[in-house]
Amino acid sequence: MSKSSSKAGVKNLSKRKVVTKYLSVGLTISLIAAPSILNAKLGIGVSPILSGSMRPYATPGDAFITRDLPASTLKVGDIIAVHSKVSGTAYAHRITQISAQSGLLRIVTKGDANPTSEVDPFMISPNKLVSKNIARVKYIGYILVYVTSMHGRQLASSLLVFANVLVLIMFIFRKKIKTLIPNAERIFRELYSESQEVKTIKERELLIYKDLYAESELARKKQVSDITVFRDLFDEAQEVKEIREEELIEMLEEVKSLTNLKENTSV
Repeated sequence: MSKSSSKAGVKNLSKRKVVTKYLSVGLTISLIAAPSILNAKLGIGVSPILSGSMRPYATPGDAFITRDLPASTLKVGDIIAVHSKVSGTAYAHRITQISAQSGLLRIVTKGDANPTSEVDPFMISPNKLVSKNIARVKYIGYILVYVTSMHGRQLASSLLVFANVLVLIMFIFRKKIKTLIPNAERIFRELYSESQEVKTIKERELLIYKDLYAESELARKKQVSDITVFRDLFDEAQEVKEIREEELIEMLEEVKSLTNLKENTSV
């Protein structure tokens, strides 16, 4: 590998790292800013689902994609995202009843998993805009809640600052980095050569250990064979001993019989 190609490869790698970091920061900022831009330009918003009140249609962690439409266009069965003035909480529930009351629309909603409807109906003018659910997206609710929170915004700002500082450091020390990289390549080559030598030595030692093990196995088998021979010889000796003892007993019996016969004859 020539020095020019090595430098070009390092330069391309550095550019890719910078581009990747900027893309990550840009994606995070886009996730934070996109909901506000879509809502301001097209009336499209995102409503994260944090409770299980709309099961089984939607579960915590999902998100509703909403669009602002006149309240007069709503009908029973639609899902709307509203902010309760009584409880001060935001929720997205299904419409169960719509009626006119004093020039306003009285909208009663209910979570699919809840046993009863909301106690306080949603009151709104027919011409006012209401966020109606037009789609459901799974698994992005928690992400949106985080990136739009204070911690999410702080993380995005930190990433942006970190990327700028990193680019500044690389710009200041680019000559020093170019000088160090060839040396690092040489060092890595030397380390690789040493590791290969160590590997060769270990393989040779392994072959020696294998030969020693094979020799020890042969010696063990020979020893077992010798023990078997000795055992067979011992068994044969025991048999001969038993035979000799039986013959000796028979001879003693014969001698005893002859002695008794001689004594009886003398009498």
